[in-house]
Amino acid sequence: MIGAQGLTYGDNNDRYQAVNLNKADTIEVRIFRSNVSQIGFLKNLEFCDALAAFCRIASNVQLRPDHFLAFIDRNRGAYPNFTRWAVREGLMTTRHVIKPGDEEALLIA
Repeated sequence: MIGAQGLTYGDNNDRYQAVNLNKADTIEVRIFRSNVSQIGFLKNLEFCDALAAFCRIASNVQLRPDHFLAFIDRNRGAYPNFTRWAVREGLMTTRHVIKPGDEEALLIA
């Protein structure tokens, strides 16, 4: 089957995976519980947008949670609902810092 970005994927059962790539022009993210709150919906939408933006510019070495959270920190204005949630859940502090000694600092502006 030809899926997103023209890549070939497995059978139709892939649609039950956390990330469904079966449709040619669509990527479905299926990791969220049903949410009726506007802020919860926006948080989830901002997460998906941030993840896509981060993956476009990060190196393979940078594809780690601490680098993603540093990217969010540098782009707080673009992801206010996700940022507030991440701070409240203890995933981020008021300023997220990559651990000292990291061989490849986050080069993403």
